[in-house]
Amino acid sequence: MINPTYPGVYVREESSGARAVAGVATSVTAFVGMTERGPLDTPKQIFNLPDYERNFGSGSAGGEMLPQVKLFFDNGGGEAFVTRIANGAQQATITVRDESGTDTLEFVAKEHGVSGNRVRAEISYDSISPESRFNLRLYRRIVSTTGSVSEENAEVFTNLSMNPDDPSYIKSVVDVQSELVTVENLAAAPAAGAESVLYTGLIYPNTANDARDDMYARLGLEGAVTTATFDFQIRIDQSQPVGVSVTLNDTMAMTPLATAIETAINTALSADGSAATINFDWDNNPGQSRRHMIVRCADHSFEFIPGTINDLTAPLMLTESQGAIYLDRFGPTRPA
Repeated sequence: MINPTYPGVYVREESSGARAVAGVATSVTAFVGMTERGPLDTPKQIFNLPDYERNFGSGSAGGEMLPQVKLFFDNGGGEAFVTRIANGAQQATITVRDESGTDTLEFVAKEHGVSGNRVRAEISYDSISPESRFNLRLYRRIVSTTGSVSEENAEVFTNLSMNPDDPSYIKSVVDVQSELVTVENLAAAPAAGAESVLYTGLIYPNTANDARDDMYARLGLEGAVTTATFDFQIRIDQSQPVGVSVTLNDTMAMTPLATAIETAINTALSADGSAATINFDWDNNPGQSRRHMIVRCADHSFEFIPGTINDLTAPLMLTESQGAIYLDRFGPTRPA
């Protein structure tokens, strides 16, 4: 700061503002070229050779990129950005069908080129709901120069659903979690009126009186106990469970008993604002001398949840964990 006190020439020196050009760390570099596999045209930050091999492969099919990256890290390199490029590389796709032979899912390899061709998909039904859900196993099938076969990068997704509203909907799960593929759902939505059906786990004698006595015994309606109130919940389309309470007595025949349960459920659902309607019925099969209780619901999925007080689901076996068989309306579109 200059403070003039008399006439004259004053000089003030100021910095020119020039700054020296900062040096770039030689431990950081970029590689662009052909690799065995990996994301295309997208820089990937890596910090060591194992990082590179996990993302871009460790085989000789990657040309000169792998040895160059190895030399970089061997000589003190600490960070690199690798970009894979490939001329005309495509993503492998495969379409799978449901049990009726209709296209239902398309798997698209996330990586372009040969590495995507190595991806394999396996479907199984050993799930919590074998008639409605399925499992998916993905992996790369590697064939060595000697002909031996191995698997790499295996991924397993269990209890998947074809229902877009389900938390385990295949596209929502696989597109986010898989490093191998994305999924397109090709299946048509269930037709209007398509039903979800549950066959209770309990098989009753086909003779009406025997079936009724068996039912009363399971409900504890015998001896001095002639009336009881039972508790359970029902969930419609992944909504919040709705509580249901129903009073049954030992004078009810089979059909009135089923009707009483049905009415209690639909009353509770209506009070909760749900448009779903549940139907309880009996599957009488004289030829096989047995009968099932069947629960149906059109245009919706449903699930019974045990009650906390005098639960009804256990004696009637209304859940899959208790032995029931559930066929969701989206089940027929599962991959075969």
